[in-house]
Amino acid sequence: MIQLIDDMVTEMQTNEEFVLGFEFTGEFDIKIVEEFVNLVRPKLNASEKTLNLFCKIDQADFSHITLKSFLDNQWIDIIKTFNPENGKKIHRVAVVGNSDFEKKLVEADAFFAKLWNKNIDERYFKINDIDKAWDFVLEA
Repeated sequence: MIQLIDDMVTEMQTNEEFVLGFEFTGEFDIKIVEEFVNLVRPKLNASEKTLNLFCKIDQADFSHITLKSFLDNQWIDIIKTFNPENGKKIHRVAVVGNSDFEKKLVEADAFFAKLWNKNIDERYFKINDIDKAWDFVLEA
């Protein structure tokens, strides 16, 4: 595993070049989202194929975030910085967590992601379904 972004995001090794995996720990904030997007964007630009993302967030701290602050804040603006061409290279996103709040955040993100990529399939999985999440992103 490769440590990234102030030890709050770890890039996970995957056996497939079309799957990028990340584990988030610690306080989840706007800085982490911005750094994560800046990390993924060049990988999308360099890829000629679509990529799938696996994001494990069950150890991240979302206690200071509300759904309203997520929607009102710059989060969506940062996510929209994926340009239409490289944003369309994201095919499947599996987000693994452990709370209904995290599920609601993923549902909101999936809604906005569909606005710039109608083919994206972003899903939330509970931690006990982590194998199903991996299966989901490993499907080509």
